[in-house]
Amino acid sequence: MHSKRTCWPVFSVSVFALVTIALSSATAQNLPPPGAYQPIPNFTGVGAGLRFREAINDRLSGTQPILPMVVSPTFVNLPAEQDGLMLYCKDCKRATPCVGGGSGAWARGNRGAWSCALDALEANLNANGNKVTSLANGTNAGDAISLGQTSGGDLSGALPNPTVAAVLGGQVPVTKSTAMTGGDLSGTLPAPTMQTVMGGKAPIYSGQTGAQINTMAGAKGDGSDALSGFNVDGIFNVKAFGAKGDGITDDSSAIQAAINAACAVNSGSDGAGNYTNVAGQVLLPSAAYYLLNPLWMNCSGLQLAGTGRYSSVLEPAYDFGKTIAVVGTGYQGLPTVASLVTGPGNAADFTLSQSNYYLNLREWGGRFGPLGTPDGLNINGLSAFTIEAFIKDVTAGDGIVVGSGSVPGSAGFAAASLLRINGGSLDAYLTTTSGAHDATGAAVPLNTIKYVAMTYDGTTLRLYDCTPGATSCAPDASVAATGTIVQDPTEDVDIGRWAGQSWPNGSSEENAIKGYIDSVRISKIARWTGTIANVPNAKFSADSNTLIATNFETNPNGSPFIKAYDFVGSGWLFEYNASRAGITALNPNSIRDIAIGAVGLDDSGVVIDAAHDDEIGPIQMSSMEIGLEVWNIAYENSFHDITITSKPGRYGIVNNSNDNNYTYTKVNGGWAGFNFGGSGTLINPIFVQNGGVDASLESQMIDALNPRSSL
Repeated sequence: MHSKRTCWPVFSVSVFALVTIALSSATAQNLPPPGAYQPIPNFTGVGAGLRFREAINDRLSGTQPILPMVVSPTFVNLPAEQDGLMLYCKDCKRATPCVGGGSGAWARGNRGAWSCALDALEANLNANGNKVTSLANGTNAGDAISLGQTSGGDLSGALPNPTVAAVLGGQVPVTKSTAMTGGDLSGTLPAPTMQTVMGGKAPIYSGQTGAQINTMAGAKGDGSDALSGFNVDGIFNVKAFGAKGDGITDDSSAIQAAINAACAVNSGSDGAGNYTNVAGQVLLPSAAYYLLNPLWMNCSGLQLAGTGRYSSVLEPAYDFGKTIAVVGTGYQGLPTVASLVTGPGNAADFTLSQSNYYLNLREWGGRFGPLGTPDGLNINGLSAFTIEAFIKDVTAGDGIVVGSGSVPGSAGFAAASLLRINGGSLDAYLTTTSGAHDATGAAVPLNTIKYVAMTYDGTTLRLYDCTPGATSCAPDASVAATGTIVQDPTEDVDIGRWAGQSWPNGSSEENAIKGYIDSVRISKIARWTGTIANVPNAKFSADSNTLIATNFETNPNGSPFIKAYDFVGSGWLFEYNASRAGITALNPNSIRDIAIGAVGLDDSGVVIDAAHDDEIGPIQMSSMEIGLEVWNIAYENSFHDITITSKPGRYGIVNNSNDNNYTYTKVNGGWAGFNFGGSGTLINPIFVQNGGVDASLESQMIDALNPRSSL
């Protein structure tokens, strides 16, 4: 018993000494730093000796290891990095360098940082001056030797500049040559030349430069070989300019770009912007071309050609307006200036001339309305009506703001409506079934912006002359009036003109005011029936009662068209200008092998203003307001193989110029098959089916040898 008691202290002291020696030795031997193993804690307080004894017993018994061990620190507890040391970090991500927030990864000390992922081969492999030998044969991909490889190694010597001698297998695309300088591949590669495309499979990319196609061999002969969307031999393909031809994408800008490019090859000009030499051909491959803007043929020698009048189809999708205008870039159109009131658009400038130009608001006749039924600007039969505009009269004198003139069916001249300056005073004139009614107001002040309007509500014709933005404006004049409006079926409605009896586009009974006109709106209701509480002071917008409205917005492609609105949408009105100054008749132009099929409800076909020796046809036009309109200085042109289906109440063909030849031309439907207001000769018959002929102009068709025929 005594011996056991005496041995225990000795043993305890020995163990304590052993541990002390071990810890001292660990420090001396530079064992892993703290964090790499778990030391015995420094116990303090009551029971510290007992806890220390238990820790010693646990290590001696094997419950805990007595030697240092690899532990699992967290990322934030990783010790200072030691190259080659490996620890398991229990919350690290597999990344280099190590980061926290993961599910655990081995951390390896590597060049001053802890790495928790396998390192990729370094981008700059240092061979310490040694040669790289025994390179394996090239694989399918991924083998590379830097251009910096110099002579003296296993790849000593200079590599020759490569030469493209042939395109083998027809699988290599032609690419643009680029300069390569420095290293063994110094020098510049020559532009490649494709001499033979074997198998007919090598792609040629749009816009590719530096390549030549000399021979295309290996055609299959089964219809699968095709070349499309390219400009070839001076022919400008609209699809090479981005036209889709899918019937839903707006192709007007792409086609206009092709037209402009074809005109750009024309080197001759008369100094006024009119080309005089031959331009190129614009090709419309078989497709349906959706248009949101009219097209403008503005140079001589231009050919607009499709692949057939039932396969290359232009589809105007705006609500109303012409599809193609043939007129030179020197054409003046309708001059515009800054707006008189706020809002988008411009004001029409009639200070330069009161007689040369105007805007025809009745290029469309309504939505399939029969004669005598109010529809669109066919206002015959309306029981309420409004014309309103902003004006600024500059020079004293009479003139028209908006006028409706006609070719009467019986003797005498009538006008459905006139908003005008007459005898220096503002005046409103209206014809109804009860007679003619005239309301005359006060004198119009010069150089003053005014809101002017005429309204009819079935009992009273009222005239307004107001200051824009005023809070009260009573009628300037009014007269009793009853009945419905009387308008001849062929009556024109114009801004800046009261049309005469040689409609359309003929002489005028009276011209524009000597000033500015801005934002015109015509409505099928009486907008005002008494004092106006708040006078309009901004440009008008269209609503469900609007027959037509315009803010004189110009077309974005520069063509002579003004934007207008009705209760459905918007369209484009041609800017008529009778002045021939600076205009050269375009010749010889051609439009052939196309169709015009309206998507919009009230679209028209082709207007030709200045042309000589042009060839128009074959063309198919369907559902036209006016199919073909020829006027001003369009003379001695050939129109052939043209078929036009026109709307009720409209003309199929209007010819108001001289000596044009029509052959194999047919008009189906319409108020009158055709109208000849010029002094020209109808050399061959026009066949009219399911429509009338304007008999009042019959005497102007003077070729007795080829009388007109009807089916």
